[in-house]
Amino acid sequence: TVKCWGYNDSGRLGRGDTSNWGANSNEMGDNFPAVLFCGCSVGTPINVVSAAGITSMSSCACPARFTGDAAASGGSCVACTAGTYKSVMGSAVCTSCPSNAVSAEGSINCGCPAGFTGDAASGGSCTACVAGTYTSGMDSAACSTCPAGKYAATAG
Repeated sequence: TVKCWGYNDSGRLGRGDTSNWGANSNEMGDNFPAVLFCGCSVGTPINVVSAAGITSMSSCACPARFTGDAAASGGSCVACTAGTYKSVMGSAVCTSCPSNAVSAEGSINCGCPAGFTGDAASGGSCTACVAGTYTSGMDSAACSTCPAGKYAATAG
C-alpha cells in the first residue's frame, strides 16, 4: 500500500488530480486512500499516475501537463511542449495555445504575455494592448494606461 501526500502541482502524488494533499486532518490516516504505483519507463517515475483504488496497470494514465500512453507495457508520459497545454488526466494529446498566447513546457493552461490581454487560461485568445497602454506579466489583466510621461507608441 502506498499513500502519498504533499505538493501535487503536476499530479505526482498518483491521485488523478493536481490538488495538494495532507494539510487537513481529514486528508490523512484512514481518510487517505492508497494509490497504485503505476510502473513506468526509466526516467519518468513521477509522470504516470492512477486514480485512487485502481489495481491494474491498464488503468494508469498521464496526469495533467503530460501526454502519452501510460497504460501500455512500459508506457510513459512526456511533458507538453512549450506553446501547448493539457489540463486533464488521460492519454489526450496536448492542445496548442490560442492565438498570441504562450505556455512553458509542462503547462496546465496558457497565458497572455506582457503587452497582451485576454483569457487564454480558459481557451480565449490574447489581444495586443493598444498604443498608450500595457500589461506587464503573464495574466489576463486588462491593459493599463501608461504612467504620465511614458508612452507605448506601438501596440503590444
